Amino acid sequence: MKKGQAAFAANEPARALAYFEDALTVAKETDSLKTHLPNLYRFSRECAYRAGDMRKASEYASALVDLIAKKEPDSKDHARPC
Repeated sequence: MKKGQAAFAANEPARALAYFEDALTVAKETDSLKTHLPNLYRFSRECAYRAGDMRKASEYASALVDLIAKKEPDSKDHARPC
């Protein structure tokens, strides 16, 4: 995740997205890392958007909404726009 954040800060969204996608794959399969999924989806969505990949940006936004709806329905995070 740190490499992804560094690439994001360096305005390299495509490279950052690759790092975040790798981190997402690991976090989805590792119980102790699942707490990072919301932030990973947020970063992935933003990187995809900045890289011009609207399809992926939409997929990550939808995944984030689904995750929040499942874990925290009716919460402030679920109500706010992604």
